[in-house]
Amino acid sequence: MLRLPLQRWLTPVVSHGLLVTWCALMLFPWLYAVLTSFKDQATVLTAPPTLLPPDWSLEGYQQVWHSFMVRYYLPNTLVNSVVASLLIVPVATLAGYAFSRYRFRGSVVLQFAVLVVMMMPGLTNLVPVYGLASSLHLLDSHAIMIAVYTGGGVPLSIWLMRSFLMRFRMNSKRPP
Repeated sequence: MLRLPLQRWLTPVVSHGLLVTWCALMLFPWLYAVLTSFKDQATVLTAPPTLLPPDWSLEGYQQVWHSFMVRYYLPNTLVNSVVASLLIVPVATLAGYAFSRYRFRGSVVLQFAVLVVMMMPGLTNLVPVYGLASSLHLLDSHAIMIAVYTGGGVPLSIWLMRSFLMRFRMNSKRPP
């Protein structure tokens, strides 16, 4: 079917216009949040809200940086995430390698179990994890946070490593 000259250039213009509009709608909240971070507290609470701050200020950043929360929560976050990552990577790599290279009895069931765990919302485990942490006296400790992060990250990481490793062919020759 021959395309009309008008249709040939109109179709990309309309599709690109819709994509640009969609991107602008999706990026506007981020832009508004960043611009609002440069307003002082009185300007943030004005009605109607303004997009650009009348007086650019770093007051909010100074308050956050010098507050107790940053000095306490940032190192905690770094410790929890780094230790959880160091636990997730080897476990997921070994399990992903086993799932991608070996067919053993129950491997399909185990892979399905990994998918089922990934599909469960994290909030469904909130009350049982809290009860377990409370009974083990782990509340307010790094151990429970690292365990939760690791338990939540392992299924997705296993699936990603399995998919990544399945892309490579197995070499039939063994090294000497």
